[in-house]
Amino acid sequence: QAPTTAMSIQSNANHGGFSSAEEWKRVFGEWKEACLNISSTADTLQSTAAQFFTTQTGVEAETERALAVLIQSLEQALTNPNLRSRELALACLKGSLSSGRPGAVPSIALSLSVLKLVGDFLLEQCSPIVVEMDNTEIDLDEKVRDVAVSTISSLLCTKSPSASLVDKETLAEILHYRIYLSKETIRRRCAIPSYDGDTNMMENDEQGPIAPRGLASLPRSRRSLCFQVLQSTLQGLQSI
Repeated sequence: QAPTTAMSIQSNANHGGFSSAEEWKRVFGEWKEACLNISSTADTLQSTAAQFFTTQTGVEAETERALAVLIQSLEQALTNPNLRSRELALACLKGSLSSGRPGAVPSIALSLSVLKLVGDFLLEQCSPIVVEMDNTEIDLDEKVRDVAVSTISSLLCTKSPSASLVDKETLAEILHYRIYLSKETIRRRCAIPSYDGDTNMMENDEQGPIAPRGLASLPRSRRSLCFQVLQSTLQGLQSI
């Protein structure tokens, strides 16, 4: 089978009428192959995903179903040891959370369950890989973490369900989770691996060998990404 090209990805995404999970799986499967084969660019995949989710999904529930199918379809690429494939898959996910117009504010609304599903997964991508790497791999790891942080910003910009559709307890949970996600994203992005001979270096969670740092330790461009997370949090909270 011929490798998926950027042109064929855009052509299929522009084709109208996608309304079933099977069709979504087919299209998202092409995106996955492009990520695994590294046969497209992050910009192309992100803009294609943004256009698809702008034109092919309508009501809130349909968007959530499509997001669930997308994450399932991209799982192999999102967890791939090849960091370049992972970066491309994250670009697809970022595009799905954004409007079709570059720089526009996302207009989709997500339930608490989907917000947590996507947010918890992205948090894992914000942490450093706790294995020894050469300089090239370190640069790619930093890029993956940057894309994950940027994607969380898009996630935090999404609207919450209408107050008329959920109870007060759920709205409170949404509020608390958004604040938690914002703080934890910055904590993990600032962290660096802490190598300890007595610690399993493959652990990569809150109890793992992650050394905390402050925002001041990051380059200006990466501090800007973290500040964007805070700004996106405020923007998203305004919809509650």
